[in-house]
Amino acid sequence: AVVTKALFDSPLLASMQSRRVRPFGTGSVRNPQYVSAQMFARALIDLLVPSEPDGDVPAVVDIKALAAAVNALPSPTLRRQLTAFLAASGGHVEAFEQSLEHWYDEEMAKISGWYKRWARVALGITGLIVAVLLNLDTLQVARSLYVDTPIQQAVIATADTGTLCQNVPDQAACVTGQLAKLKAEALPIGWPDPAF
Repeated sequence: AVVTKALFDSPLLASMQSRRVRPFGTGSVRNPQYVSAQMFARALIDLLVPSEPDGDVPAVVDIKALAAAVNALPSPTLRRQLTAFLAASGGHVEAFEQSLEHWYDEEMAKISGWYKRWARVALGITGLIVAVLLNLDTLQVARSLYVDTPIQQAVIATADTGTLCQNVPDQAACVTGQLAKLKAEALPIGWPDPAF
């Protein structure tokens, strides 16, 4: 956490931050939504071997300076990983930087995979809730669309007129109206009226 905060406070990544806009003044600082592998590697190396105190003279980055900085890191996990990259670099800063980029890309791929799995679960649960609330039986709807020609024509006519609630001020009312219209045309959507 300390290294992550220091990394986002580095000049390279701090320049990519934005500030949340609030109605009465400025909000909190928002970290960049995307950081490329090259920018991450440069920011981490700049964090390990910073510029001179006045900021005008860039630091000389060599493997010895990187190794000393890596050995001083507070996180043993990060220190072990970066030490492995240093050992595989053959004494070349460029090879170390490429190892950082590949490592970053692999970690981002893992996070993307986790996010896709989470999004699938969230969308599945949302779809199930909507199906239960609106009593949407997809098999019965598909059967009605396949068997009943008048229902097919009514749904096609509704789709052709472009009244699918796009670019309308009150989308909730539009969706409710469209569902009522489809239900009136005998498409099995929604719960039955208990009065009948």
